[in-house]
Amino acid sequence: MFHIYHVLLVAIYIYSIGITMSSFPKRFFCLGFLALFLVLTAFHSPFASGFLFSGLAGYSILGTTLQPSAFGVFLLFSACWYLRGRLFRSVVCAALTAALHPIYLLSAIILIGTYMVLTARERGSWKQVLGEGAAGLAIMAPILAYVILAFSPSSPEAAQQAREILVTYRMPHHTMPTI
Repeated sequence: MFHIYHVLLVAIYIYSIGITMSSFPKRFFCLGFLALFLVLTAFHSPFASGFLFSGLAGYSILGTTLQPSAFGVFLLFSACWYLRGRLFRSVVCAALTAALHPIYLLSAIILIGTYMVLTARERGSWKQVLGEGAAGLAIMAPILAYVILAFSPSSPEAAQQAREILVTYRMPHHTMPTI
């Protein structure tokens, strides 16, 4: 089943990137499709992926195996829905990303906030936009509450010691650019 889940995430990733196809004029669609195919193939080759898609400290959205970060494709899917004018679907996809992997909470909140501001400016009203944003918050509420409750410091000293352990010993490759 893990292979099937990963294939589905890859399909969502490809579909979401494919939104760039809509920017090509109709008469250049075939040429644009070929260009997109060649660029994606080149970028995802073993040679290029080592330095183009490894992300900060080797952390990427979609790797070669199913891992929690792979659910980041739903952020791209969210942007895809937003660009197609589907605010509710885009908010749900962003919130779902955060619900599946808490590392995406901040990204999802910022993305949803951006959608809300842009849509409210476009429509000239916050009324419907606030309801859709609240739906996203409701989806993220359980994981947000868990993160706040589970990771709140018990004292300032304990918080400082935890940060030092995290930065120095647990994941220096993520936190220290010189390593």
